[in-house]
Amino acid sequence: MSIETTRQRTTSLTPISLAQRIEELRNREPVYVTHGDTLMLQGMAATSLREQRLSGNLIRLDD
Repeated sequence: MSIETTRQRTTSLTPISLAQRIEELRNREPVYVTHGDTLMLQGMAATSLREQRLSGNLIRLDD
């Protein structure tokens, strides 16, 4: 990720509502994402989905 994106995440530590966050993202200027950043985000998303599936299976097995 870019340094600016990381900086924005670390400076916004105050909790806000989901609706406020959605509105903030809609009003923000588009950001250029490099090919490397895109590949990293895809990998993170795939890993996240894989973990959720595994967690779901574990929960069903414990029932």
